[in-house]
Amino acid sequence: MLQQELEIVPAGKSRDVGLDRSMVMAYGHDDRICAYTSLAAMLEIENPQKLYVHYLLTRKK
Repeated sequence: MLQQELEIVPAGKSRDVGLDRSMVMAYGHDDRICAYTSLAAMLEIENPQKLYVHYLLTRKK
């Protein structure tokens, strides 16, 4: 089984939203947390039967 995922979002500044400004509104913000959880799940595999590669890429400003 082969899984691939590519997401392209527009570059833009994030903003604090909400009555108490406790939420973040930005493109790709939820993708970052998904990247962490998928890496954590991959690292929990004790005896992998296949080669797993987790490639994370970020752009510095």
